[in-house]
This record gives sequence, structure tokens and C-alpha cells, in this order.
Amino acid sequence: MTRSAPIRPACRPARRPAVRRAAGVTLLATAATLLAAVPASAAPAVEGSLSSNATFPFSGNCTVAESPAPQTEPFTNRTGTRSATGGGSFEAVASGTTDVAVNANGSATTTGSVGTTGRTLRRATLGARHVVSLTNTDAYDCAATLTLDSQIGMSFEVADRPRRLTLAWDRTGGAGRIAQLTLYGAKGRTVADLAATKPSGRRTLRVRPGDYYLYVQYLTTISEADVAVGETGQARTRYRLDVTTAAVR
Repeated sequence: MTRSAPIRPACRPARRPAVRRAAGVTLLATAATLLAAVPASAAPAVEGSLSSNATFPFSGNCTVAESPAPQTEPFTNRTGTRSATGGGSFEAVASGTTDVAVNANGSATTTGSVGTTGRTLRRATLGARHVVSLTNTDAYDCAATLTLDSQIGMSFEVADRPRRLTLAWDRTGGAGRIAQLTLYGAKGRTVADLAATKPSGRRTLRVRPGDYYLYVQYLTTISEADVAVGETGQARTRYRLDVTTAAVR
């Protein structure tokens, strides 16, 4: 059995402890790389990473030609809006033949922008746009699935005083889902792990002064089993997360 190897984008924020997510065995690794000679005020108040990727797992007696094109981009409160666009094209062929069973392609754009007041996060707008297409050209079953994967990691600080932090999310398109939406505190402590299964929602938390890390993973999936032979299935999905903070009165 031949299986394509999924590509794991590096979504690695600076200045935060390592956190391992057991559910997907996803490692949110960080490295404290600030030089002692550089004053802390010289570093950006918010640092993050945007990652876009596509994977094409399959089973059965098939071979796959693939052209994945992942992309990862950093962003800070000094960069303005940044984006990472990745995806790829994939073709599954029944082994020992030239018969194409599945053609698939997809594109994911992951975006992020932030604003600060002093060194405290004031607002962040994070999101993703996914477009996927899969053509089931042959009755031979490769059990193929195309998944677009957007990951966002953002390290930020709450300075001076406690604040109210609000997470408001919205998604469109039934093929998309929020795989993870988690806020971590110092030493990788989980502050909030939101089961953001509803298309839209809001959560307000009271957070103390300190360092925090927000991690979001958004997936869009289309599978060979969902598309009739001779047909093409397509999906467009969108995700947006607004993060705001306000002083506690």
C-alpha cells in the first residue's frame, strides 16, 4: 500500500514554551531566541506565524503524483496584514495502469493582522479562505481525501493590569471546520480550549497580566467517497476570528 506523506507546516512562535497537543500529536514548539544584548522593548509586542498547506492521504493499490506547495509567513504588530497562500495539485492512479482515478487541487490563504496599545494586544483579525476541487474520474476506489490546513499561532502580552479578552469567530461553508482554538498561558498552561463546532460564536475571558499564546487550526476536506464517478465536487469555505481586549473596570 502506498500512502502520501502529509506535510507539517512549521507554525512556531517566538518567546513561548513548547506545548504538545495530544489530539493531533501536533507540536506547537517555540524557542526563546531573544539575545540578551537586545532590550525587551525592541522586540515586537505580538509575534505570530501563518501556515497554509494541503495533504492528500489515500489507501488502496494506488500511486499518487503530487505537487504540494505549502507556505509559512511570520507576522507581528509591526508588519500590518500578512498572508500565507499554499495548496497543491494531486492525481491518484490505479497501480499498474495509466487510469487516473482522482484529480484534486486546492488553495488555502491564511491571514493575520494585529494592533497594540503599548505592549498590550488590543485587537487581532485572523482568518482563512479555502477553495477545493476533486474529480472522481474512475470507478476504482483510492479512498483519497484532499485536506486544506490553515494554522495560526500568535504570542502576545497582557501588560500592567487584568483585561477582558474576547474571541469571536465565524465560518461559512459546510466542508470547513475549526479543528482547534486554544489559548495557552505561561508554561503551556491551557487557559481556554474552545470546542468551536458552531459556525459562529463568542467567548469572553478575564486574563491576568502575562504572556499568552493563541493557536488556531482550520481544515477543509473533500473526499473521493463524497463525489460520484464522473463528477466534480467543489467547496469554498471561509473562517474569521476577531480577538479584542479591554480594560477591566
